[in-house]
Amino acid sequence: MSVVHLPVFVAVFVHCLTVVTADHPGHDALCPLMEMTKGPPIADTLVTSELSVDGAGIVQCGMQYRVPVKATLYQGMLAANKQHGDGFEFNSTLHQMWGHFISSINNVGSEGGFYWYKFDKTTLRTTPVGVDFIELGANSSYIWHYSNGTYPNDTYVGPCVGLSIIPPSAPLTYKVVYLTVSGTNVIQTTDNKFKGVCKQLVLVQSDSSSVFRLLEIANSQIPLSVEAELNRQESIVTSFSGIANNETYRWTGYKAGTDGPIPYDLSMTAVTDGDHILFRYEEVEVGTGPGNGAPSVGQFVVLLLPLMVLPGMTSVTFLLSKMPKNYSAVMVAIVLAVLTPCLTVVAGYDPCPAADMTSGPPINATLVTSYQSVDGPGMALCGMEYWVPDNATVYQGMLAAQQQHGSQFQFNSTLFAMYGHFINIINGISNTNTTFWFIFDNATQMLTPVGVDFLHITDSSSYIWQFNNSTSHNQTYTGPCSGPSIIYPTMSLTYKIAYLTISGANVPPNSNFKRVCKQLVLIPSDSTTAFSLLDIANSQIPLSVKALLTMTDYAVTSLNGVVNSENNKWIAFRAGTNQALPNDLSMTAVTDGDHVEFRYEETDVGTGPGNGAPSVGKSVAFLSLIVFLLDVVTSV
Repeated sequence: MSVVHLPVFVAVFVHCLTVVTADHPGHDALCPLMEMTKGPPIADTLVTSELSVDGAGIVQCGMQYRVPVKATLYQGMLAANKQHGDGFEFNSTLHQMWGHFISSINNVGSEGGFYWYKFDKTTLRTTPVGVDFIELGANSSYIWHYSNGTYPNDTYVGPCVGLSIIPPSAPLTYKVVYLTVSGTNVIQTTDNKFKGVCKQLVLVQSDSSSVFRLLEIANSQIPLSVEAELNRQESIVTSFSGIANNETYRWTGYKAGTDGPIPYDLSMTAVTDGDHILFRYEEVEVGTGPGNGAPSVGQFVVLLLPLMVLPGMTSVTFLLSKMPKNYSAVMVAIVLAVLTPCLTVVAGYDPCPAADMTSGPPINATLVTSYQSVDGPGMALCGMEYWVPDNATVYQGMLAAQQQHGSQFQFNSTLFAMYGHFINIINGISNTNTTFWFIFDNATQMLTPVGVDFLHITDSSSYIWQFNNSTSHNQTYTGPCSGPSIIYPTMSLTYKIAYLTISGANVPPNSNFKRVCKQLVLIPSDSTTAFSLLDIANSQIPLSVKALLTMTDYAVTSLNGVVNSENNKWIAFRAGTNQALPNDLSMTAVTDGDHVEFRYEETDVGTGPGNGAPSVGKSVAFLSLIVFLLDVVTSV
């Protein structure tokens, strides 16, 4: 390459890096770099919160306690127990998927159909999620009320409504340590359930602990975030969230913000108040590779070569064909290194199939017949037939069955942000400490491996709900609903259907983002709005749609973890068109068969492409890069 062309090549390379660094957060897409620091100690994090207990002759209103801000309510209960002693004691059962279920408070357990229900004192409404999903802020206040599970109140009525304060009788002796589990180098697939953890606080005993003990505590204290498999003989971690050590990679601990790994024997490293431990999935020979989880040079070359066969690499292949035969392999690698990140930026997330970007069909064209059975104490309702759209979730099917069978099939559920709906009551019979409603696939008579939001209905799908013991239940269904039986619906289906798409085009790399392609939502029979559609989707298909909505201007501010910014915001369209809907989503009616698509568009939608394609500026920049490189190569 001539000296004349070197500045041009460098300029293009810098330009490309600018595009890449602007669209990629670097270090770890899961965790902001600013969080990779030590501290603060617990004294600098404390806020005041309150707990009240009302039931079974116990009235303890406004028990004040100190707790780190953003602790979970379960951690707050641990802190309250430390500070109030026998004034507040509790026991819980830990469920792998659903977290902690509070089974007794102050020696009063769940029995005889009575349970401890939790209310937000600010709204006096029952909380929709459990103690592991609620984060505490200053003046957070919750009420535990012991009441009948058959007829639970949605609104708290009792003596703890008013102002009352019981100051703590002992100081908080816990200290705080922070834990990060980085997603760098973890290959995300549909088969694993890996979830990164970003500087999550863990309460530890006041005396010094070890990193190994920290993980043991995290497993039981924040089980929905941390799932660490530990080898107690060697005091090492062998797996996080299903991602296990192997011949090439293993989980390595660091003091956050440093590149020096701590010993694999985690009992050798002490942790004290304010410490922050980071785990990265690193090459086994950590000392020879980069310390921040970046790919080695060898890995980089291996990653580049397969990209030659990917869509969009035609320009690269053409460019290489223009190179002189004596062109060095090093320069080929450099050209590929320059082009590949730029192509990645332009490509973005995979778009939804174009065939899906249409309205319809209406609900009548989608319906299939499904069946649901209930086998519980004193009841055997076998083969309740109902109509539901094909590919609806089982939870949506339960909504449809409830609407068509009326009082024969009624249910309540608790919604967990990460794991979906947990069915806790069917036809007035509630889960207890030891018995729960289990769901079986009638075709196989086997217990289903996943919950109602993961199962999808097809024609003649059939499921059985059985009330059974949680520790000794059968994996195979045995009971009266094994054989053929049909209970016909007493009412017609009145739900209508709307479709929702959340496009991934233009979304910056974010491992938490999940696109949604024409997913069905059951809506009321009368017309609804685009705003109500998102509100319904939040509660009906919570594993697919997480929309933050503003009730003042009826707008969406975030979808699936991606928030509006100065340059881009979520804009609604009628699917398959380029005409943006009003930002006030309540102004747009949605009826049977309608399909609303949300795209992350440049703020001035009128000047940008309407189909979520890369902006004109990015496309021009990329084409300029191709021209520059082609000129450099062919002129050598």
